Amino acid sequence: MRLPANGRRWLETACRTAAFAIVALLLARSLRSGKSDTPSEGRTVGISDMAHITKENVRGPLHFALSGTPTQTERAWQKAIREAGSEISWNGQLTPIAIATRPIGSPLGGHVVSVAAPQQARLLLRDDISIIDSLHTPNGVAALLISVRGGSVRAVVGSDSAFAALSDPPGIRRVLVLGKAGWETKFLVTALEEAGWTLDARIPVAPNVVVNQGAATIDTAQYAAVIALDESAATRARDISAFVRSGGGLVLGPYAARSEAFAGLRISSPRSIPENLDTEDSVSHSTAHFGALQLPPDAVPIERNRDGVSVAAMRVAFGRVIQIGYTETWRWRLQGSAAGKSEHGDWWTRILSQAVFTNRSTSTHALADPAPYADLIDIAGPAVPALRSRAPLTSQSGQVFWILLLLALLVTEWASRRLRGAR
Repeated sequence: MRLPANGRRWLETACRTAAFAIVALLLARSLRSGKSDTPSEGRTVGISDMAHITKENVRGPLHFALSGTPTQTERAWQKAIREAGSEISWNGQLTPIAIATRPIGSPLGGHVVSVAAPQQARLLLRDDISIIDSLHTPNGVAALLISVRGGSVRAVVGSDSAFAALSDPPGIRRVLVLGKAGWETKFLVTALEEAGWTLDARIPVAPNVVVNQGAATIDTAQYAAVIALDESAATRARDISAFVRSGGGLVLGPYAARSEAFAGLRISSPRSIPENLDTEDSVSHSTAHFGALQLPPDAVPIERNRDGVSVAAMRVAFGRVIQIGYTETWRWRLQGSAAGKSEHGDWWTRILSQAVFTNRSTSTHALADPAPYADLIDIAGPAVPALRSRAPLTSQSGQVFWILLLLALLVTEWASRRLRGAR
């Protein structure tokens, strides 16, 4: 039965409209698929499949399902596959972890190890031989001072790890001590020499009488750091300022800090300096008196005690300034506990080592892998959802169906027009 002319025109219009709609829909889905963060095509593979991928010269998008962070070699292999023309992506429950080391500027050597990991993570720190310590990262970071001088150190969280090479710092130059003849200067020099530091000193012993030991000039070629204990150092303040600004370190005692000669170097101007003239039977680092430091925005606290910041550091040009608030630290050594002698020496060594600049020289012991998770993201991008199946519209069978339907609509419209004599 032949349709009326009006019915044919309605049929032709419907076929034409449906054909345009299918073309527009296919085009839109194609563009959306190209911009999607979720891979909709390709193969899901594992690290163990990379040998087959390379041998068979497999092309096309590859999605890696990871159960652990790939090693350096495996990531380099992934990068080579990507540069050969294959688009790669990944997913998996991996732990972001990074590690950094800094040699300690001390005759005893050692390193400061800093680790970044997820908050509340429990990590193990180990060297080439055994476990060194276990740490928690309540705020996502942790730091530990270790006495290991060489080799490498590895931070492990679950099945993921990062490691860094350790290197001995270069030879530490001499340290200059400036202070009046007295208990503080005497026992400071003794403690540092016992710890292995090589010292020079400038000690006024009477009016116009100064005991000098060491070089006449204060520069970074001669000294690693200067310790200015009191106002007797003010006469060398200009030389010390030039020394610090060219890369030297300065430890500034409370009596020296209140001198206006050090106004350009001090972190905080002491309002009052407490004296340890009490009659306590025991004086230690934890109970000692100090003048709390008021920190400017560019200073950082190094040590806090019950009443505030007791030690702080600040960068001045190329050098470092560390200011201490404690007075008469010699009392820790003589009036403290049985461990007072070692406590006094260890404390001064720790403070001084943070003022001494050390280069982070590269060790050839091992190839460091300090941030494997970040390197994976650099190679393959951030994690994406697992590879999903192709949608019916964009799958191969779905595309064939819609193309055949499109052709059927176009042929129907053409046949209808021809049967009623239209072109």
